[in-house]
Amino acid sequence: MTSHRLPSASLKIGLFFIGFISALWVYSHKLQRLSFIKELAASALSITCFFAVLLHYSKFYPYIFIYGAFYISLVYGRELVKQFINFTGDKVLNIQSLPVSLGVDKAKSFLNFVIVLSVAGGLGILLHDVLMLRNYFILFTLFCLVSVLTLTKYNKYKSANAVYKVLLVAGIVNFLWM
Repeated sequence: MTSHRLPSASLKIGLFFIGFISALWVYSHKLQRLSFIKELAASALSITCFFAVLLHYSKFYPYIFIYGAFYISLVYGRELVKQFINFTGDKVLNIQSLPVSLGVDKAKSFLNFVIVLSVAGGLGILLHDVLMLRNYFILFTLFCLVSVLTLTKYNKYKSANAVYKVLLVAGIVNFLWM
C-alpha cells in the first residue's frame, strides 16, 4: 500500500492562501476604516497572488520582490487618485479618505510624494538591469508617471486614473513575461 503525500509546493501554496484569506478578512473588517492604512493594505493584497507562483516553483528572485514593491507603489498611487475622484461623495458621507481627513492640498502633496517614490523605484530598477528587455515597461511607466504628475497638478484625476489603469494592466502582462 502506497501512501500519498501532498507535494511541498501544494502545502506551501495552501498555507499561503490561508494567510491571504485571513489578511483579506482583516482588511475588510478592521483596516477598511483606517484612512492611510486601507489603501496600502489594498495595494499589497492586490499583488499578493502573484507571489503564489514563486511558491509553487520554489523560486525566489530578488528582482521579483523589487518589481513587486514598485508595482505596489503604482497600485497605491491609483488608490489615492481614486480618492480624489470620490472626494465630494466622501465628504458628504463623512468617509475619512485622505483628501477628507488631511485636506486636499496635503493629500495632493502626499500623492505627489508617492508618485516620486514610484519614479525613484523605477529608476532604481533601470539602473540595476539597464539592458533587460522587461525594462521597456519601466521606461513606459516613468513616462506615464510624469504625465500623472502633470494631470494631478491640473486636477485631472479621471485622466490620471485612466493612465494608472493602463499601467497596471501593462504591469501584469510584464510580470507574467518576466
